[in-house]
Amino acid sequence: MKKCSLRIVKDNKVLYGTAAQLHKISQEGGWDLYHEKIVEKITQKVTKEVLSEINSPILKIAK
Repeated sequence: MKKCSLRIVKDNKVLYGTAAQLHKISQEGGWDLYHEKIVEKITQKVTKEVLSEINSPILKIAK
């Protein structure tokens, strides 16, 4: 059986799996805010990588 990697301690009790996920989502302000934050983080990372790729020189200077 695979152990769940998601664990949270709440009131000195360890929560695993779905209970831990629901607690984290509740702490973030609900499903909508949780998903908005995740999408925002992903968008920032992708934008950073794309801009890096765009700004890298395609041609190299020959000596």
